[in-house]
Amino acid sequence: MTDKKSNPEFDMFAEAHALYPGRKRFVTTEFKNLKTQHKDWKEILPMLKDAIQNQIDYRKRKAVAGEFVPEHKNFCNYIDGRFFEEDVPKAEIATKAEKVPHF
Repeated sequence: MTDKKSNPEFDMFAEAHALYPGRKRFVTTEFKNLKTQHKDWKEILPMLKDAIQNQIDYRKRKAVAGEFVPEHKNFCNYIDGRFFEEDVPKAEIATKAEKVPHF
């Protein structure tokens, strides 16, 4: 057993941090950065994990369709630039086979 008290806000952030596929620093460093950079960090936490998962899914669809997929931003830049607020298209991307006209 540890002496640490459970911190649900940190735990929620740690789950999102673990899910993010790009470069990142230690979770405690990134959590401090979030709290420093954003006064509304408590409102950000509930949306962060879903936003990351949506972005991962979108990037996978683009890759399958043969479209260009840039590298992930560093997690720090993702947080500081509020890229979690980016509207990621939910619609499926047509595969290359679907783009070729049938004669």
